[in-house]
Amino acid sequence: MLSQADAKLHLMQCRGRAMVQDDGRYGLQHLGVSEGGAADRVAFYWANHLLGNTADAAALELAFGHFSLRLSHTTRLSISGAERRITLNGKTLSGASSFDANAGDVLELTNPTRGVYSYLAIAGGFCAAEVFGSRSMNARAGFGTHGGQPLTSGCALPYRVSAHSPPRGLKQIPPRYRLPQGSPLVLNVIPGAQFNALSKEGLKRLFSSVYEIKTDSNAMGMRLEGPEVNINAEELLSAGTPVGSVQIPGDGKPIVLMTEHQSIGGYPRVGTVYKRDVARLSQLRPGEKVRFAMGSLTLAQREWTGIRRFFDLVD
Repeated sequence: MLSQADAKLHLMQCRGRAMVQDDGRYGLQHLGVSEGGAADRVAFYWANHLLGNTADAAALELAFGHFSLRLSHTTRLSISGAERRITLNGKTLSGASSFDANAGDVLELTNPTRGVYSYLAIAGGFCAAEVFGSRSMNARAGFGTHGGQPLTSGCALPYRVSAHSPPRGLKQIPPRYRLPQGSPLVLNVIPGAQFNALSKEGLKRLFSSVYEIKTDSNAMGMRLEGPEVNINAEELLSAGTPVGSVQIPGDGKPIVLMTEHQSIGGYPRVGTVYKRDVARLSQLRPGEKVRFAMGSLTLAQREWTGIRRFFDLVD
């Protein structure tokens, strides 16, 4: 086997946000460290699944932009997530699939035509140092490869190379498991701490209105434009905020917290979006639409547990 330092993926051109991600950091929010990790967890899991990797192996998360990458050694790769043109040495590849690549090959990904995040996984996973139990990059905290900051043109990521056979089973993600279809996207919500503080009118508006993703949305939170939600909440002390929290700020326009959210917040928290729906939401762009639907903790747990079991993840 070659040493980890021998094999590298070189980012020749990086005109977007490129970050090493895995399944995130857990149990550290009381220290101000948010979960982080891949924005679209399910697409991330699929990228590793197509290669026979463990589902939480470190992969490269590519948001928007154009990317050109060169391999130093022969290996196997997979790409999932956003829809974009993908070429290997100029030859078009099918997205949401795995494929072989040789030493010196150049892989190019154009700006997405649909979706935001793509996941590039490599057989055996990328080599990156763990910080607090995760290889994910956290730009706000400065954790991970490249000081936690997004990768730039000229950066190189090491990977392991060994003799291997392509994994048995799926080589391509079934269409029904790719980007969400239909608009608006339905976000199922578990009632939260201040749910009962919603006025009758606020409750009606929250679950009957269509909201639009605003341009100032990001990996911390999706800001929504639409009817104001009325809530009868007194001034609150800041409290912990999980991924998917639906907060109602002073202007009455909901915010859904995403994977790089702040660890605490003082806005009323009326609910939490299912983790599967947070993954779908991450792939929406400004101007795309969502609506909320009443969910339940039991159904949310059942759905996410089923996903984790499918990918052989044990909590």
